[in-house]
Amino acid sequence: MYILDTSIIIELLRRNSIFLRKYHQLSGVMVDIFTITLVYYEVQRGIVYANATGQKRRLTSLLQTITMLGTDDPQVLDQATSIHSELRRNGQTVQDIDIFVMAVALQRDLTVVATDPDFSRATGFIPNLKVEQW
Repeated sequence: MYILDTSIIIELLRRNSIFLRKYHQLSGVMVDIFTITLVYYEVQRGIVYANATGQKRRLTSLLQTITMLGTDDPQVLDQATSIHSELRRNGQTVQDIDIFVMAVALQRDLTVVATDPDFSRATGFIPNLKVEQW
């Protein structure tokens, strides 16, 4: 089971053939694919700002194949707080949305799929965090 970061969704919306092929491989084997509401917000705000109606249609279509998860569960919030503290103690700065992706991934035993090197760096400080870089 996988959770997609903003960077992956953006590449899918851009129709990046490498990312599309990998995504279709995942969805073709019927694994569960997730993202979080905050990733949707991050992608959507860029689309609205740019008035990118084509990408808006592609996002709507893509979200029919991805389960969106919330971040308001107290266990996710506690996990996010722990991740933030651990990374900060080790001199690592990571955006809050990425921290929430990690928290949900850990709570649900999901593999984070991203292009952002922050996720791979975090595996050195966050036990059990699984990351697949595309």
